Amino acid sequence: MIRVCVADWIVELSLTAEPRLELAVRRVSDGRKLIGCSEAVDPGPSAGFMPGIAIVPETQTLFLGVGKLIRAYSLSTGDEWWSDTADAGFWAWERHGDVVLMLAELQFAAYDLSAKRLWSTFVEPPWSHEIRGELVELDVMGQKCRFRLHTGP
Repeated sequence: MIRVCVADWIVELSLTAEPRLELAVRRVSDGRKLIGCSEAVDPGPSAGFMPGIAIVPETQTLFLGVGKLIRAYSLSTGDEWWSDTADAGFWAWERHGDVVLMLAELQFAAYDLSAKRLWSTFVEPPWSHEIRGELVELDVMGQKCRFRLHTGP
């Protein structure tokens, strides 16, 4: 189990043998459980897909990715704002200023700090990206393009 304290929240994350994700988010101030989640993970860590979270303290938003599942939660109420899938499997979250990027095997997407999707695009391995200020440099199988971080391709 991984247990971390981020701003006003304690996040507990573990994977069981099935594999199954167990997530709990509690307030530091009173220990109250805000989010509880138990999900089957497919594909799982044995296929190279590890769970990931991103927390945005300013908007009290939690982004979750595990297997093909991606979700956003309110850390003030514990409500799930949306649930979606990442085709083939989730890789990671990255924050760049006021944008949160979601990286997956076949998808590259951007969200604002309140979890509203800004854009999404299809990618396929091997793919990589680099952020240079307000520009994204995306390389998909040797085909390179540039676009603005907030508006997408």
